[in-house]
Amino acid sequence: MKILVTAIKSRESYVKEMQKHIPSLEIIWDKHQDCMETFSRAWTSFGTESRIIFQDDVILTKDFTSKAIKVINQHSDKIITFFSLKRDDEKLGTRLMDGAGYCMNQCYYLPEGYGKAIYEYSKTWRRKAEHPTADDYLMADFLKDNKLKYVIAVPSLVQHREVVSVIDSRRSKKRQSSTFIDPVEDLFEHYKKEDTMTLCQRLLTKMKIKLNK
Repeated sequence: MKILVTAIKSRESYVKEMQKHIPSLEIIWDKHQDCMETFSRAWTSFGTESRIIFQDDVILTKDFTSKAIKVINQHSDKIITFFSLKRDDEKLGTRLMDGAGYCMNQCYYLPEGYGKAIYEYSKTWRRKAEHPTADDYLMADFLKDNKLKYVIAVPSLVQHREVVSVIDSRRSKKRQSSTFIDPVEDLFEHYKKEDTMTLCQRLLTKMKIKLNK
């Protein structure tokens, strides 16, 4: 099984922190400022091997790999999401879900052969023009059209950072899982520093705009 992260250069510091805890992490760098092209390479690199795929804006739980493998061993033939915003996660726990409801791709597992199958499906995806950056919508349609279910793992094994989306800056930063626990400490400290820096940069920008008026 491969473990990969899709990443942009401006978030390289996040990736380096992840590598400290997952030394085997493979990096799929954005090459053309085209997130779907990057996601496609994450699906198709390394043949048909099973894989876990991260986005670069996550905080890991402690012992992520061993926790993820435990869930995978129980559901190795299913797509598994390790991050969820569903309101009833805490109540219902880990469970099978209808494919149409698949959402958020911060971290997920693909069984052997699924990466290639999703990539082939993407070539003729009917909603591509409507949602050109929505790989989770694509996967939801893939699951629905193939009458497949997926697994939500609870608790979430990654947390979404409170940072501005590079895909769509209008998206809320408040998209965090209520079930995430045990953050990797140095990543958590790094996240807090980065968030403070982002706030300072925004304040400086606003001040410059006012001064230039």
